Amino acid sequence: MKFTILLLFYLLLLPFFAYTQITEYTKEGKKMLVEDYLQASETKKNEGDYKEASRFMNGAAIWYWEKKEYDHAISYFQQSIKLNETINNEQGIIGIKNNLGMIYADLKQYDLAYTNFALVLEERKKTKEPISIIASLINISVITNNLRQYDKSTTYLNEALLLALRMGDAEQMRSCYGMLAETYEKKGDAQNMLKYFELYKTFHEQTQKNKIAKVQITAEEAKLRAKLLELENRMKDGAILKKDTLIAEKERELQGLSIAQQALLKTMSKREMLLKIAENEIQIQNLQLNEQKAISDLLLIRQTKIRDSLIIGLLFLLLVIAILWYKNNEKQKINIVLETQKVTLIHQAEELSAQAEELSTQAEEIQAKNSKLIETSSVKDKILSIIAHDVRSPLTVIGSFLELWETGDFDAKETVELVSQIKISTFNTVDMLDNLLTWAKSQMKGITSKPTNIILAKIIENKIELLDELAKPKRITFINNISEQTNIYADANQLGIILHNLLGNAIKFTPENGIITIDSTTTEKFIEISVTDTGIGITEENIKKLFSIESHFTTVGTSNEKGTGLGLLLCKEFIENSGGAITVKSKIGKGATFAFTLPKKSY
Repeated sequence: MKFTILLLFYLLLLPFFAYTQITEYTKEGKKMLVEDYLQASETKKNEGDYKEASRFMNGAAIWYWEKKEYDHAISYFQQSIKLNETINNEQGIIGIKNNLGMIYADLKQYDLAYTNFALVLEERKKTKEPISIIASLINISVITNNLRQYDKSTTYLNEALLLALRMGDAEQMRSCYGMLAETYEKKGDAQNMLKYFELYKTFHEQTQKNKIAKVQITAEEAKLRAKLLELENRMKDGAILKKDTLIAEKERELQGLSIAQQALLKTMSKREMLLKIAENEIQIQNLQLNEQKAISDLLLIRQTKIRDSLIIGLLFLLLVIAILWYKNNEKQKINIVLETQKVTLIHQAEELSAQAEELSTQAEEIQAKNSKLIETSSVKDKILSIIAHDVRSPLTVIGSFLELWETGDFDAKETVELVSQIKISTFNTVDMLDNLLTWAKSQMKGITSKPTNIILAKIIENKIELLDELAKPKRITFINNISEQTNIYADANQLGIILHNLLGNAIKFTPENGIITIDSTTTEKFIEISVTDTGIGITEENIKKLFSIESHFTTVGTSNEKGTGLGLLLCKEFIENSGGAITVKSKIGKGATFAFTLPKKSY
């Protein structure tokens, strides 16, 4: 299936350029040549008649165009545009732009052709003349078709088709359907190509039938008109002939009679003459009746033609309605398919999103497990390191002392001092082991709290008594400023470990005759407990390392006390698990303050 688009293109343009076929002649009666056109244009220009000057300039351009000398044709058309611009002749400019579009199309310079046709279309839309707009739309669709811009081409053709439908112009509709079929064929859309080809074929057959019917009706009208004219002439000729014959007969009869007889006959024949006249009138009436019958026949044919036209118009209207219904039905089907596909895509997207979320959750769980494994491994390594170094060292010292004591190399005074040191070392080692085991348990099994309301002063006094053995050698004084009415909501064991570690650290880093003060501050929901010593203090750099297992370190106390460094880690975990926080303030040589908050009571 192929349509000749370019041929259709030129046929559509031709009605708007009828002047291109006009042949101009000189005063001598010779056909004008290009020199004549140019001379005439110059003359009219000098006279100030720019419209005529433009017309002759167009003639020169068209002369070159017909000879396919396109460069000259374009040049003279452009000069003609300038002449029209002088007098603001917009219609003349539009016509020339259309000519330029056709020339650029001949040259296959489709971009330039598109530019000119687009300007023409814009101006013709202002005039609101549907035939010229349809022609411009089809012209520009041909250009976009050649540029392989098939979507643009179908857009212009559908716009032209809509105008043709409104006008009821079957010929223009047939052209649009044919070009749409070819455009969709080039685009590779077989379904639309077949649809529009069927519409083209239907309208082609219908227009051919309409043309045949019109020719037949015109022929019948011509026959009837000829017959009517013949009847009229015959009536006129018959009436004149009968009248002349009667007069001649009467004259001959009168010449053959005597005067008296003639007088008698004149008297007697008056009646006969009246009868003859009556007969003639009857004949004339018969002729008039025949004429009226012919006229009635002609009117009947005209009525039949009108009826047929109405039937054809009604059928055409029904066809248009059927086409619109079909297109709407197809559109609804497509919309249903698209909606179904949209729902399917949404479901697929939701499923993919759920799968992605599930995978993300699994990845997070795996990452958490990996982190836990790494952390557990780190805890294990840290425990082994502490046992190998911080716990083993004091036990080794104790073992060495016992070996020396068995040899009897110490006197009584030295033995008392060494026993005192072993006691302190043993207490420290026990504290270290307690912290180590508690911290390892918290890391591996998690922290389980059983908070209750506790009298804070009582538990602090218990811890001071317990640690007094470590404080006595240094003659350290405890000042407990906690009121006996102060209650706190916490796990008793965890609170005991927190206070034991903070007070133990304060003893460890406070020199002889030092002071350790325990204070509390109450807010609406929390109690802040602080342990302040007059010890050696902590540097800012070391404060940052206190609560990190990664930067675990220990510092020797003022009496060479050792520790694991795990006590503060336990304090931090127990305090935060209870909903509180711990802070440190210190100045080198001035001491340190460890403060933590816990809920005042249960809520």
